Amino acid sequence: AQVEAQRATQEYQRAIEILRAAKETIALAEERLLEEDSRQFDSAWQEMLNHATQRVMEAEQSRTRSEIEHRETAAKYNAAISHMRQLEKKLKRTINKS
Repeated sequence: AQVEAQRATQEYQRAIEILRAAKETIALAEERLLEEDSRQFDSAWQEMLNHATQRVMEAEQSRTRSEIEHRETAAKYNAAISHMRQLEKKLKRTINKS
């Protein structure tokens, strides 16, 4: 359960980082477009922005899935730890004897 929780945490952090990078790409592209004097929005810019927007949407979906998986695995891990502590408390004498 602990390994699964750690893996889910890493996947969630990776998804957040990908989302941040994708949003940054869009912000930079929009900033460059506004800086240009001609302000032409050609097909190359449109294609690049479409691709970046698609990456943002995919990253948001990935983040949401990772967040749900992280919550579930963390809950399983906490339940396992709680159960272990209950057993330790219940079987303290037996554990000490062994």
